[in-house]
This record gives sequence, structure tokens and C-alpha cells, in this order.
Amino acid sequence: VMAGIRALVWLEKACAQGIYWSYIGERAGMLGLPFESRSDLAFARLACLARAKRECVPSFLLDWSRLSAHDRNFLTNHLLNDGLHEPAFILSFLPAFLTNASKNKSVGVYRALVVLIELMEALAASGCLERCAAQMLDVGLQDIAEFTENVESPKVFMALARNISFASRQFRIDCVVSAKHKDRSADLNWSDNPAYETRAAIRRVEHWVSSMSMDLHLPGRMHGVSGCCGRAERAGTRLSI
Repeated sequence: VMAGIRALVWLEKACAQGIYWSYIGERAGMLGLPFESRSDLAFARLACLARAKRECVPSFLLDWSRLSAHDRNFLTNHLLNDGLHEPAFILSFLPAFLTNASKNKSVGVYRALVVLIELMEALAASGCLERCAAQMLDVGLQDIAEFTENVESPKVFMALARNISFASRQFRIDCVVSAKHKDRSADLNWSDNPAYETRAAIRRVEHWVSSMSMDLHLPGRMHGVSGCCGRAERAGTRLSI
């Protein structure tokens, strides 16, 4: 609460992005997280969204590191896009989704991140941002968050992104889990279509190959954030969620 109040002091002195990231930076310090590279900033924001406590950070960081470099880069770009200078999805109920995943032993944070990436890839492929001609699109995850809280089968959860539909309204999309998929949420013997499992395996291999290519060709780590946030940091305002 005090971190939020301190951030509000800068309302008339700094830009919105700088204020936001200064708050995230303070929260990162409370959690013992670094706050220098793009990946650091993205992970700090994700930890805040997941309502992570300091004692949970090591396991949360392990789940993050289990993702391929390709997937971490994908999430990093999404988490740093502000909807002003770059298109962005505003994921309503994302904190509930991540919290429910961390509490459900059949899901966990790693599986939740994998499914989140698949969901965002499906959203991007659907062209929904282009159709609404907006920089920001509100995406409702309430149904997914509720499903995540109650699902008992890891395989059923991992097939989630292929069993949702998008209900569109102006500047908003709700992600709806199919009734058939909800009915199988407790079926521990359920198996996905082999064709889908093969595609998922190929996708994972492609991402790991892409990650190896990134490791070979990308120079160093990128530090800080650009533009308005960088100016706010130089002015004395730490970068915030």
C-alpha cells in the first residue's frame, strides 16, 4: 500500500509509464529481484501479477527459467508493451489465473505460463487487434481462471488453449472454455488427439531451436527500458505495475 502511495506522489511530475514502472521496481526490491534488463522488468511485473510473496520467488523463478528463451522473450515483449507505443492485450483476471494455477497442484505456474503463451499466440493469430483498430484490447480470462482453479487433470489443462472460443465485443474479447472441456476437467485418463499432441511437441522443439539461435546470435543483455520510462528513471523516479 505504501509503495502505491509513494508512486502517486509523482502524478504531476512524471509520465504514466515512469510512475507505473517505479512502483514495479519498488515491489521488485521488496521481493529481492533484480531490475535491470528487459527480462528482469518483465519477470518483476509477472511476479506482481501473480501476487508472489518473497518466499515463493525461488520456485516462481525456476518455473520461468524452465521456459525456452523463445517463450520467455515472447512473454517479455507482451509484459513490456504499454498499449500506447506498442499494441498490447490487457488480460483481465490474469492475477486470478496465475494465483489459482499456483495453488492447484495439477497445474502449477510453469504449465500456466505455457498455456498463457499458447492463448496469446491464438489471440494474435486471430487478428482481433487489427479488426478493432486499437492499440489496446481487453481480454477477459475469468472463465479460464475459474477453470484453472478446479481442473484436476494436467493433460486437460494443457489442452486448454485448443478448447476455448473468443466472444467478441467492441474493444473486448472474452475467452470461453468449451462445455465439453469443462466436463472432462476431472478425467485423469483423458488423452488429447494424437495429432494435437504431435503439433504441440513440434512447437516445443521449434521454440527450443529458436532459443538456441537467439543464444548464438543475440549480443549481450538489454538493460533498462527506453523512452519515457528511461527518462523517468534518470529523473530520479525508479521504474513500476
